Amino acid sequence: MHHRKEIPANIPSAGHMPRISTPAVVSTESEAARIRFTTTNDAYAHNIYRGVLQDGDINRFLEETDSYDLPENKWSIPDFPTSTGELLGSVYKVVSSVIRGFVRPEEHGVKRHIINTRDSHPVKVDIHAERHKIPSILIQAAGPSFETPSDPQSTLASTESHGSVGYSNVASFAVVKLESELGTAADNLEEAESYARQIFQAQPNRAYVRALILTEKHARLLHFDHAGFQVTPLIDIHKNAPSLVRLITGLSSMDERLLGLDDSVQWTIVDGKKSQGHLTTTGPTGETVTYPIVEQIPIPRDTILSRATTCWRVKDPKTSENYVVKDSWREDSLPPEHELLEHVKGIPGVVHMVSFEADRGEVRLFRCPSTTCQYQNRTASRVMMKAYGKSVEYFRSILQVLYAFRDAIAAHQHLVERGILHRDISLNNILLGEDDSPEGERGVLIDLDMAFRATDTQPTTKTDHTIGTRLFQSIHVLHSCELKERAFDHDYLDDLEAFIYVFSFIVLCYRPDGSPIPTKEEGPSLVWSWAQEVPSSARARKHTFFGAGTLVFRSFRLVQSTWGPACGDLFNKFRRWIFQMRNKKATLIATAVPGAETNPLESLHSCRAEHYSTVIAMFDAAIDAVRLAVASPSNEHKEEVNPPPTPVKRVSGHTSRLPGSATALLTPPAAQMTAPPPPATPLSPNRKRRSTEIGHPDAPQNKRRPTKGPACSP
Repeated sequence: MHHRKEIPANIPSAGHMPRISTPAVVSTESEAARIRFTTTNDAYAHNIYRGVLQDGDINRFLEETDSYDLPENKWSIPDFPTSTGELLGSVYKVVSSVIRGFVRPEEHGVKRHIINTRDSHPVKVDIHAERHKIPSILIQAAGPSFETPSDPQSTLASTESHGSVGYSNVASFAVVKLESELGTAADNLEEAESYARQIFQAQPNRAYVRALILTEKHARLLHFDHAGFQVTPLIDIHKNAPSLVRLITGLSSMDERLLGLDDSVQWTIVDGKKSQGHLTTTGPTGETVTYPIVEQIPIPRDTILSRATTCWRVKDPKTSENYVVKDSWREDSLPPEHELLEHVKGIPGVVHMVSFEADRGEVRLFRCPSTTCQYQNRTASRVMMKAYGKSVEYFRSILQVLYAFRDAIAAHQHLVERGILHRDISLNNILLGEDDSPEGERGVLIDLDMAFRATDTQPTTKTDHTIGTRLFQSIHVLHSCELKERAFDHDYLDDLEAFIYVFSFIVLCYRPDGSPIPTKEEGPSLVWSWAQEVPSSARARKHTFFGAGTLVFRSFRLVQSTWGPACGDLFNKFRRWIFQMRNKKATLIATAVPGAETNPLESLHSCRAEHYSTVIAMFDAAIDAVRLAVASPSNEHKEEVNPPPTPVKRVSGHTSRLPGSATALLTPPAAQMTAPPPPATPLSPNRKRRSTEIGHPDAPQNKRRPTKGPACSP
């Protein structure tokens, strides 16, 4: 159903963001140091929470409190504190008095407490860990979106009266600094960014985080959302005491929406822990339905600036059918995902949308109006989709892998025939179909957020190294980093090349029974060498994967000896075919007449149907060979038709920092481990944008055999 549900101004909507089996980028540079921030006008900090308190109430408080000297217009903070500790003690008393005066619980179980982290019982942490530094002041929260830390490692501090506090039960925070050590706005953002990021990670229904920088003289409001960061100019806390009162009250509010939380996702809290969750959204027939949450699908959140995709598995309270609800924040320059999903409805092996909510909120509504044109606005959306199986890396048999790739490639062909390029073929975007799925539905393509839809006015799009997952990007896509405006067009062959990298990941990093191969062995080491953060380095590593070098032969022998002759033959043929197609493509581009109106790749693209037929036939042949091996008990690589009753556990790995991909979108409730981590080099996902989804099948796909012809055959 096409249904629109708007979220009022300054009220957040969607949650946060995907991936469970790809590693993160290792970087010593903070996100704040890389991202340009905006600065509000002078009035913003004074007006943002003006509606929270009446002037008369604030004036009475300032007259009565011991924390403020009204005749002197001064808070009880020393003019020249001798240390940060002395300053923190006095600031703590001021903030405490404001919270006691104005932040009062109105519902059972909803509370706010201020924590001085220096006076609380700190938790012993690794001095090299990011969390070794914690904010000076934490606003501890209890309510339907908060829970106490799950283990000692996620506990920042504890008090005898209020228990443990961590990023999972923090409403906001303040960093207290001596005026002489204040630094610039950029310095303040860089220090606070890691705290805000960890709040986003621990609170999946967060849309923004706000915090204060406080000195003996000034305050500065910091704002973090998925479009970037915003700061206010410094305000004099003594001359503008009412403004400081409003800021503290707003950041400690009992209203979760005012804190930046999406209250369409809520939990029942039992003994400080989240128990049953509920998500309210548009149902299949357009009505508003509250669904029990079966699980939050694990998606790493390593950056704030991102699509911030969050996925929830929910159950229909009437039919007991499972769905996946995906929340994300898309850039306004990109088309809404629900439009693409509507366009591809009915394609077998492609995610099927059940309902959606468009335009649930916008970043610009959380920010100062004077900065609107200084950043890329993002809009929150929600899509509910049919639930499928796990990522292909959670296979249980050789045939399951072959079926999934075969049908996912066939689904990709159907997308291309409708003018859509996926542009993010990756490990987490190929799902296993449901058990006993018919041909065409045994593998499902998800994640169309980055897909390109050709139109009469824009029939093509350039390759872009910032789109997709580094490990699986084609060589031409990686080359776009250097070519810039001279980059080649992204075509279906780039996506087919991505399929060989995903297939290689499976057969070089796992054994046929699903158990991971140790990271230091040759197969995984080869695959993870493609995950270089620098595109040119990743491209150089991938070049060695093709051609006639010893690496080519060794990788073939690895697959053949581990997965058997059928998969070894498929691996070799598919890789060789990609190599030939890429060479043809490069030759046509190199010999093209500059300025020619015709597409230099037209002759190659005219053979598109045969190209897909050839690749699908490779998988069909491997499937037939494995089936034959199953019937032969003496075969060394006998295939298991019935999957083992207990799935093999994966070793836990690093997570990707892909901004928006719901990798595990369709991962069942059972906790799952991930693919082997990289030996040394991490995977670099796109820094621009990303996404996720789930697939839908419709009619079985007939097997096709290649049609040989002189014009198209390699």
